[in-house]
Amino acid sequence: MSKYSIVIPVRYASTRFPGKPLSMIGDKTMLAHVIDRCKASAADRIIVSTDDERIAQAYAKGHDVANCNDT
Repeated sequence: MSKYSIVIPVRYASTRFPGKPLSMIGDKTMLAHVIDRCKASAADRIIVSTDDERIAQAYAKGHDVANCNDT
Protein backbone atom coordinates (compact mmCIF):
# COMPACT_ATOMS: atom_id res chain seq x y z
CA MET A 1 0.00 0.00 0.00
CA SER A 2 1.33 3.45 -0.86
CA LYS A 3 2.09 5.89 1.93
CA TYR A 4 0.72 9.39 1.88
CA SER A 5 0.13 12.42 4.07
CA ILE A 6 -2.84 14.74 4.31
CA VAL A 7 -2.28 18.48 4.74
CA ILE A 8 -5.30 20.43 5.98
CA PRO A 9 -4.99 24.16 5.19
CA VAL A 10 -6.78 26.06 7.98
CA ARG A 11 -7.40 29.82 8.16
CA TYR A 12 -8.99 31.52 11.17
CA ALA A 13 -9.60 34.87 9.46
CA SER A 14 -12.50 35.01 7.08
CA THR A 15 -14.76 37.77 5.85
CA ARG A 16 -17.92 35.66 5.96
CA PHE A 17 -17.32 33.43 9.02
CA PRO A 18 -14.32 34.37 11.18
CA GLY A 19 -13.22 31.53 13.44
CA LYS A 20 -15.03 28.88 11.40
CA PRO A 21 -12.46 26.08 12.00
CA LEU A 22 -12.92 26.37 15.78
CA SER A 23 -16.71 26.72 15.67
CA MET A 24 -18.62 23.91 17.32
CA ILE A 25 -20.64 21.39 15.33
CA GLY A 26 -22.32 19.23 17.92
CA ASP A 27 -19.71 18.32 20.50
CA LYS A 28 -16.60 18.97 18.33
CA THR A 29 -15.04 21.79 16.38
CA MET A 30 -15.35 21.82 12.61
CA LEU A 31 -11.63 21.08 12.33
CA ALA A 32 -11.95 18.10 14.69
CA HIS A 33 -14.60 16.64 12.36
CA VAL A 34 -12.24 17.07 9.39
CA ILE A 35 -9.35 15.46 11.30
CA ASP A 36 -11.60 12.52 12.25
CA ARG A 37 -12.41 11.96 8.57
CA CYS A 38 -8.72 12.05 7.73
CA LYS A 39 -7.95 9.52 10.47
CA ALA A 40 -10.49 7.17 8.90
CA SER A 41 -8.37 7.12 5.72
CA ALA A 42 -5.16 5.17 5.24
CA ALA A 43 -3.00 8.30 5.56
CA ASP A 44 0.26 7.89 7.46
CA ARG A 45 0.36 11.50 8.61
CA ILE A 46 -2.11 14.35 9.10
CA ILE A 47 -0.73 17.89 9.14
CA VAL A 48 -2.70 20.98 10.14
CA SER A 49 -1.27 23.94 8.20
CA THR A 50 -2.25 27.31 9.66
CA ASP A 51 -1.16 30.91 10.07
CA ASP A 52 -3.11 31.39 13.30
CA GLU A 53 -1.77 30.73 16.79
CA ARG A 54 -5.24 29.85 18.18
CA ILE A 55 -5.57 26.95 15.77
CA ALA A 56 -1.97 25.87 16.30
CA GLN A 57 -2.44 25.80 20.08
CA ALA A 58 -5.75 23.96 19.88
CA TYR A 59 -4.27 21.13 17.78
CA ALA A 60 -0.62 21.03 18.85
CA LYS A 61 -1.12 18.04 21.16
CA GLY A 62 -1.16 14.82 19.19
CA HIS A 63 -1.05 16.44 15.75
CA ASP A 64 1.56 17.83 13.42
CA VAL A 65 1.06 21.58 12.98
CA ALA A 66 2.85 23.59 10.30
CA ASN A 67 3.15 27.31 11.00
CA CYS A 68 2.63 29.22 7.78
CA ASN A 69 3.15 32.81 8.91
CA ASP A 70 4.48 35.29 6.37
CA THR A 71 7.46 36.59 8.35
